[in-house]
Amino acid sequence: DGYTKNIVTGADDDARAKMFNIRPDILLTNNEGLSVRLIYEHSYAFDTTALGLNNPDGFEGMTALAALFGLEKPIIATKPWQTSANSEPINRNVGDSGAAILNWEMSDELTLKNVTSYRADKNRFLADADLSQLSFFDVGNDVFYRTFSDEMTLNGKIGKLDYVAGLYYYRGKVWDADNGRAVFFGQPSTG
Repeated sequence: DGYTKNIVTGADDDARAKMFNIRPDILLTNNEGLSVRLIYEHSYAFDTTALGLNNPDGFEGMTALAALFGLEKPIIATKPWQTSANSEPINRNVGDSGAAILNWEMSDELTLKNVTSYRADKNRFLADADLSQLSFFDVGNDVFYRTFSDEMTLNGKIGKLDYVAGLYYYRGKVWDADNGRAVFFGQPSTG
């Protein structure tokens, strides 16, 4: 957890940053040259300390400007740390991963090792992009990442020759949830 200090009001804005990781793992062996290590990791990061740069007091003089763009009145954030579209800013990353590491000493001259790994991450972002109290431009998006990899190596010895042979496979995917949004002058636009 963390906080920032509001230099205007002197208040501590708690809960603007929260981050934690957990990573348990277990090692299993059979005392005959075979071992398997299983690892899991969960990570969470939420940091909005620099995203909400709005003044909840508003501007009376902006009503005429809003009328030029067809709005009855400008949309102004009503709480600290909100975007001008009255949404709290978000910059959140959540990740989960797992790995399995197999090590098998098949003989004095031959060892097989395999490392399999999977990771999934989600990112949600929403912020006031024009850095003003009015809803000229807000942006938001959800993005997802997934990766899978597997590496197998064979270490051996034939006479005086030491060798390593291996295979590696990787597949990654990144996609946008297609819910990206931008708000121009209080009017949402999606893409």
